[in-house]
Amino acid sequence: MTTLILLAAGRGSRLKGLTAEVPKCLNNYQGKSLLQHILDTASRFEEQITNKVIVSGYRSELLAKLGYEVLENTDWNSSGPFGSLTCAQRYLDTTDCIVSYTDIVYGEEFLQSCLSSKANIFLPSNSNYRQSWSRREVRILDDLERFVCLDNKLIEIGSRPKSFSEIQGQFAGIFKTSPEGWRSILEVTRDVDSKKMDMTSVFSLAIKNGVCIQCEQVLSNWKEFDLPSDFH
Repeated sequence: MTTLILLAAGRGSRLKGLTAEVPKCLNNYQGKSLLQHILDTASRFEEQITNKVIVSGYRSELLAKLGYEVLENTDWNSSGPFGSLTCAQRYLDTTDCIVSYTDIVYGEEFLQSCLSSKANIFLPSNSNYRQSWSRREVRILDDLERFVCLDNKLIEIGSRPKSFSEIQGQFAGIFKTSPEGWRSILEVTRDVDSKKMDMTSVFSLAIKNGVCIQCEQVLSNWKEFDLPSDFH
């Protein structure tokens, strides 16, 4: 049994008017919302992904209408992704979980790699990141993060890279954790102010504390939505 946890608490202020009335994940791309793209991809694995829950925050009532269990982060405006993720702790404590951001769309290969992994913490790496970022109105190297693996283990993530040689992929906004993996994450974040942390910061802290995070290069469609131009 695997639970898909969809992090959809934030507003996405950089999208300006696109999120004046709806959360970022309910904006449409190619005829359907970002969230629906992810749900449609997950539907191809119905025998393995047996439950789907949404962590909401901004305009939570709109997400509550979709027919899935909604876990509301009432403190969403001062929380980061990790703070929102802890709202789903009862699932993280008891089942294998795939955690997904909802300001992205991606191919089924990312989910398949998570479902196939036996690791306690597993990150499918976006190996197609240069093509993904080349379509965006950003300076590519300024927007990427260091991502270094050795023997399929993540040894460094986060911080600004000086060159592409320090980038062997990118965090794709999706990862898998077992209950044991989740306990190790809680242990390393216990003594820090983790509420506002993003997941790359959490993973970086975990690595520094000896937690094993496995990774695998995935070559598939992937797109992030941070700016209005990303929807074009």
